[in-house]
Amino acid sequence: MTVLIAFALLGQYLVNPYRIVTAPFQPPSSKNLLGTDVLGRDILSRLIVGTRQSLYVAAISVVISTAFGATLGIFMGYIGGALDRVANMVMDAWYAFPDIVLALTVTVLLGQGAINSAIAIAIALVPYFFRVLRSDAFTAKSLTYIEAERVLGANTAWIVFRHLIPATLPSLIVLMTIALARAVLTLGGLGFLGLGIPPPTPEWGTDMGLATSGIINGIWWPTTFAGLFIFIAVLGFNQLGNGLNSVLIGRRLSEK
Repeated sequence: MTVLIAFALLGQYLVNPYRIVTAPFQPPSSKNLLGTDVLGRDILSRLIVGTRQSLYVAAISVVISTAFGATLGIFMGYIGGALDRVANMVMDAWYAFPDIVLALTVTVLLGQGAINSAIAIAIALVPYFFRVLRSDAFTAKSLTYIEAERVLGANTAWIVFRHLIPATLPSLIVLMTIALARAVLTLGGLGFLGLGIPPPTPEWGTDMGLATSGIINGIWWPTTFAGLFIFIAVLGFNQLGNGLNSVLIGRRLSEK
């Protein structure tokens, strides 16, 4: 993950992903370590710079989905009642659709581009945050000190922002890291289908989709290495989430 973050921050200053260096679809060599793509551009350079787009869109989508899904989930979990039941049913139905299906639908309506892709992915992730944070808030609201605040006349906004959000923060941090993995994977799927970030901007899924024409001729390296970068990013964020879960959630349970 450290290497990918370094690529995202510094990659555009180190290599040129747009320059045509040799003939199209040249295999990996000492000159071009991962070979060249359909236009003769260096694949490694494009993957390094493409890291910025993939992580940028993933991060924006997670921030948006957290702002809406987590906030709504915490409020509904605390308020309860008929409104909570309706919101929960809607989110359950929303959650039943795979991320890529929802993201594809929204992207078709909004069009291509980094911001539109981020919005599409965020919409797909909203119920993911809602369900977990609602459950945490529902459990936390019965804690003694929160019950005392309610008896003393504290309003809903005060309890939510002063107590419930801090109480659910460990779960939220873990969810955000795992959601980053889902966002990277979904963005890769959108790009592969030609609905993500349009070329010539380097992006892992888009570059992988453009290279599929060569697979039938045994040209495996453009799709393989782009897919490998997506795999590494998804695995890295998932492992980070698992590690944070052990540290943050485990610590909270031990304190109880």
